Amino acid sequence: MEKIVCKFYDFDIDRYYDGIIINRRVYLLDDENKPVDIRDINYGCIYDELQSYLIDEENFDKVGEDKTHYKWGYFYKKNGKIAIPGIYNEAFPFEDGLASIKLDDKYGFINYLGVEVIEPIYEYTDMYFRGGLCLAKKNGKFGYINIDGKTKIDFKFNFATEFLVSDIYGGKERFYAIIKEETRYGIIDINGNYIIEPIYEELRQTFFEDMLVAKLEGKYGLLKVKYNKELKRGIAEYIAEHIFDKVGSMMCSKKIKGQNYFYTMKIDKSICLIDRSLKLYFSKADEEKVVYMETSIEVSEDVFLKEDNLRFRKFRGENFL
Repeated sequence: MEKIVCKFYDFDIDRYYDGIIINRRVYLLDDENKPVDIRDINYGCIYDELQSYLIDEENFDKVGEDKTHYKWGYFYKKNGKIAIPGIYNEAFPFEDGLASIKLDDKYGFINYLGVEVIEPIYEYTDMYFRGGLCLAKKNGKFGYINIDGKTKIDFKFNFATEFLVSDIYGGKERFYAIIKEETRYGIIDINGNYIIEPIYEELRQTFFEDMLVAKLEGKYGLLKVKYNKELKRGIAEYIAEHIFDKVGSMMCSKKIKGQNYFYTMKIDKSICLIDRSLKLYFSKADEEKVVYMETSIEVSEDVFLKEDNLRFRKFRGENFL
């Protein structure tokens, strides 16, 4: 009876499980290292019926540190039977019938049968297609391919993100991506047209998918990307001009005006919070207890002034101070 020690990985919750393969079927190892039915696991990954597993040609004592000897494959969640042999250097979750894999240091996509539907010729691919396109890297440059492996947006960017959803208009999701040409960042739409040409020193996502932080001439501002029905294209408009010294994400554990999640900015000694509805709150100028951090902190409501603070005038289109 063939027995191969393995591990399987749930991408959604970032967790490895100890397992064993017996006669081409994956079992979970319990606390006593006894094989139990794979169906006893409550998976976080909901994308598809196939789950990736990995075996190590040496040992599993340093899982997560050195992946040189890993070989990845797939098994059926419903019964543990091996669906695709462990031959890949990396294997990612299936979505819409395709999965990104790495073979001999190149990335491509396979289907449920393990057939290479997009040949592994890329230095990098994203895990998923959004708006029908997937981010890929070839010859040191980023571009976008479709599900047939055809180049839809040329490989010309020094950096690029996967496509993000700005909003939904007419029942359709509208997409945009951040790109970098030479040393400057800009925004493109799903057709590769510029929403904003590369002019920014920095341009990065917040945890609000349609809101971006932009840096210009050493100062930070905030942009919102949305679809304009009159122009019939995506546009970017300023939520906040380039007046902030520092920015960083924060998750408040205490509610302010019914909101739990905010993006944070700093100007002089003041902290500014912006919520999902794009309302801004400023800390009291002389408040020493408020400490700016890029991680989660607790804040109380009485620390912050309402949006009618004098500093808010800038965001109403008036002169700042």
